[in-house]
Amino acid sequence: MQPEQIVELVERLASAPNKREAIARLGISQSTFYSWQKKYSEGGAAAFGSMRRPWTKDEEDRLAQLASRGLKLKEIAQEFPLRSETMLQGRIEKLGIRLLQKQQEHRLANGKSAASVRPTSR
Repeated sequence: MQPEQIVELVERLASAPNKREAIARLGISQSTFYSWQKKYSEGGAAAFGSMRRPWTKDEEDRLAQLASRGLKLKEIAQEFPLRSETMLQGRIEKLGIRLLQKQQEHRLANGKSAASVRPTSR
């Protein structure tokens, strides 16, 4: 199982009413799941180290496009099955800041004040 999948699994099962049954259906041992859960609770997704594969330009563009449409995070997550909702939310926020900075730079270059720039919607 890839680290991205482990994080997604731990996040999804956090609210599962019957974790033991869900774990059994997935075919992993309880001890394995609970060690992943502990690791995640102590260090978040970053605790899984090398799991973070860099975002490609195409992925960022698609994510920005979906986020700008006002889709819910769960709808966006369907487009990125190997990325957790937490990772997507963080990237959306980061893209929002980047988009805002580009807007400000563009308006300043065209003689408009930075105060007239409105934040992009998330």
